[in-house]
Amino acid sequence: RCCITHHLFTFYVDRVFKHCRTEDSFVNRKSSSITNSFLSARRKLGQCREQNNCVCGEESTEKFKQILVNCEGLTVTSAAMKSLGELDILLDWMEKSR
Repeated sequence: RCCITHHLFTFYVDRVFKHCRTEDSFVNRKSSSITNSFLSARRKLGQCREQNNCVCGEESTEKFKQILVNCEGLTVTSAAMKSLGELDILLDWMEKSR
């Protein structure tokens, strides 16, 4: 599970949050706060991966590839906004699978 979570955090940091700037400074501050939380969690998961305690299974790899393929059919901004809109699903999944 840590493998797919690490991939998802990287995806959100690299492909979603940086493309979701708005005119609303409040929204941008909240987005920045979430980004920092994802960066911190990704760093901790990275330490686990470096110690080989976080191996990606075939199913996780395929699921993540499917996410990337779905995003490739959209513009960068559209993919980022769609992913941001689905952030609640990701957070709910993470909470349930703790």
